[in-house]
Amino acid sequence: MAVSTAIPNSEEWSEGVALYVEYQMAKLAAQTSDEFRQAWETDYSGRLFLVKHAGRAAKSRTTFYHLGMGKALLLDRLEPTWKQEYFQTNVWMDNLLETALRV
Repeated sequence: MAVSTAIPNSEEWSEGVALYVEYQMAKLAAQTSDEFRQAWETDYSGRLFLVKHAGRAAKSRTTFYHLGMGKALLLDRLEPTWKQEYFQTNVWMDNLLETALRV
């Protein structure tokens, strides 16, 4: 895998993937009880809007959290095994996307 020469965005990589995990856990939890379903509907289901409008909807570094979450969700569809490389040295989200898009 080629290593990107660009400066990686650590907010996308760390906070964005953390937000992705929180989002996925909330989605699964929503299937277990009314309380979790309500939390999903009020707090989590709309987060894809923030992914879609990252850069317009937020004007702080947290913009990258949602962008990172969106990239992780895209990687789930393109290359579901991406999580196996998450802790590898010198591998960043953009590297994984670049590889997944070449396939």
